[in-house]
Amino acid sequence: MKLDTISHNWITTNQALKDFAENHKYESWIAFDTEFIGERRDRTLLCLIQVSSVQGIFLIDCIKINDLSPFLEMMVNPSILKITHAGDNDYKVLYELYRIVPVNVADVQIAAGFAGYKYPVSLATLLSSELNQKLDKSFTVIDWEQRPLHDNYVLYAIEDVLFLKDIYDRLMTRIDEAGMNSWVQSEFHQLTLLDTYASPPEKEALLAMYQTKYSTREKVMLLRLFKWRFEQAERTGKIKEKVLPRKWIGILAKQLKLGKNHLLNNRSISPNFIEANWRDLEKLNVDPNSKEELEIVNSIDTETSSDPIHESLQELVLSLVRYQCRIKGVDPAIVMPPQVLKTLKKQTNKTPSVLETTWRYDLLGKDFLGWIDFDNLLKLTFEADRIIIEKNIKK
Repeated sequence: MKLDTISHNWITTNQALKDFAENHKYESWIAFDTEFIGERRDRTLLCLIQVSSVQGIFLIDCIKINDLSPFLEMMVNPSILKITHAGDNDYKVLYELYRIVPVNVADVQIAAGFAGYKYPVSLATLLSSELNQKLDKSFTVIDWEQRPLHDNYVLYAIEDVLFLKDIYDRLMTRIDEAGMNSWVQSEFHQLTLLDTYASPPEKEALLAMYQTKYSTREKVMLLRLFKWRFEQAERTGKIKEKVLPRKWIGILAKQLKLGKNHLLNNRSISPNFIEANWRDLEKLNVDPNSKEELEIVNSIDTETSSDPIHESLQELVLSLVRYQCRIKGVDPAIVMPPQVLKTLKKQTNKTPSVLETTWRYDLLGKDFLGWIDFDNLLKLTFEADRIIIEKNIKK
């Protein structure tokens, strides 16, 4: 495929973008992708937005346009279906820069997980399998800020949206025939939730507490550091990782009490950061624990002690889940993403409510759900010619 064989339209002025949005006001769908630069920057730079629609291929030059509001309004227009591949990355950038959350979305990577593909699947694989089209991914590292863009880069960008609608239609036809449309729509809906893109500092702190053992005071410090990072990012417009790298937060939570000189000698943390922010860090360290902070910290479930037999039985349960998913033609990574799995493992009752309140209940079936109990698990009996797996009922 060559660039001169694909008709496309550059949008390089604010007025041209307004006209584009006005012309698409009554369209039922668009497919889009974004190109941006986040490395070594205080704030992500959105460089290019590629759009495919019934009206053609459009390239919105975000370097030259200083008002993207007409496009952003399309993102929140409930009448226009937005089709993407791995769109959570694009929507996260749009939220980070403009604080918008999309409505009426569809994602072919998610849909593919319900149509026999391993999740997550690349666009190149979908193009090859569904349309017998080859996608050239030799230009994965591109300086999207440069102008003019090389023709090969422009072609690369166009190919990311050129066939999205065709892939979407093919996948959704099979999904409809399999009776899974409502399941897929439920997963699409996750892309329209604020929690998908905005991580409250309290949530970030709680997740960090699961990963490493901390004392109560250190957990409070984690909470304060994540909150401080969030507030500084909001105040300065910098991304949170530029304000305070996540990898430093656990170190600070444990070592702030040792004082400034100790931290200045810690080669894991920039001494410039310590010098520039010591007044704030010292205040975080000396303030006493508040009642609200202790309530948040104490709300976290403590991890059970490691038990190799228990862990082996958990893996067996997961293997049965994966088997059941494969039988039904849905990729296990869609059914049991990390956040669902964590919730299941923390539940102490026998009812896997996180499954019963979603489409997963219909997929796995009521009888099978009764076997998913990470607290009680299974009973195994080994005999000469068979292995008996039984539900281990607590008395």
